[in-house]
Amino acid sequence: IIAVLDLANAKPKSTPAKQGVLGKDKDGMPPQGTYNYRSVCGMLLYLSGHSRPDIHFAVTQCCRYGHDPKRSHEEALEHLGLYLKGTRDKGLIMKPTDVTKFSLDMFVDADFAGAWGFEDPHDAACAKSRSGIIYYLRSQLSNLVGIQNPGHNRIQFHGVRV
Repeated sequence: IIAVLDLANAKPKSTPAKQGVLGKDKDGMPPQGTYNYRSVCGMLLYLSGHSRPDIHFAVTQCCRYGHDPKRSHEEALEHLGLYLKGTRDKGLIMKPTDVTKFSLDMFVDADFAGAWGFEDPHDAACAKSRSGIIYYLRSQLSNLVGIQNPGHNRIQFHGVRV
């Protein structure tokens, strides 16, 4: 992703996105088109779904504009790429010794109209997607509960000994 976005010489970012909601930007500058926007979105979706839940909100914000990206949307992808560059050593890596002793459950609460009317209340594309996720990792010795709230770039884990 870093290579595709040509970010090898750029300074890493400490957050996956700028604060706020990524808008439609219908009067924005056209994209530079130096990379395939939708292809990068697909790569990021795969990554967010498999090992980097911390980028999920930012990725889905970018994916909403794959049909008509503007320069501001490309900049959001590049910001995300710079965050990944600075956090290459982060992510979910689970190496249980006996997988039959572990259980992982996830519960998602999505609010697809939580910011309805942000831009144009008559435009269906203005319905913002927000979600909170709860992760339960259980073993015979302890339970671990992770909570991710909308707009946060980290998951809070709480351990409970059995």
